Amino acid sequence: MSEFRIIGIAVASGRIGYAMLTCDDKLVDWGASRAAALSPDAARAKVTAWIDLIHPGAIVTERPGSNARKRGLTLALMQAVTETASQSDAICVTTTKVRRYKDKYREAAALAKEFPELLPHLPKKPAVWLNEPKRMILFEALSLALRLRETR
Repeated sequence: MSEFRIIGIAVASGRIGYAMLTCDDKLVDWGASRAAALSPDAARAKVTAWIDLIHPGAIVTERPGSNARKRGLTLALMQAVTETASQSDAICVTTTKVRRYKDKYREAAALAKEFPELLPHLPKKPAVWLNEPKRMILFEALSLALRLRETR
């Protein structure tokens, strides 16, 4: 029997990412796609490919509509990701984001401290007029996957 795997799938403007953990919270894999964020159909296809490749036991996504900042295409992508996950054989958990840090960059730093393999991907906080770094999606996905800790 293969090991139980958990994937968190996060959606942000212009990107979708995932992080895969084992049941003992070991980070095994992560990835992101810009192409998947072009349309809900592209998101469905990419999430299906990730599910077929990883065969997760549980998938954690952000509940569509739970974040007022995410709307338009990003909201449609969130809905597509959640629907695709719920159609898989995995346990599908939708959740709201819980902010335990002042900002997402502090959360990412804390996650990188716990998972040092992500240190090379840790983005610096940009100036307020610049876009969020694309790598931030990896930390959002990991944060979602770790939400299952709270339910054990």
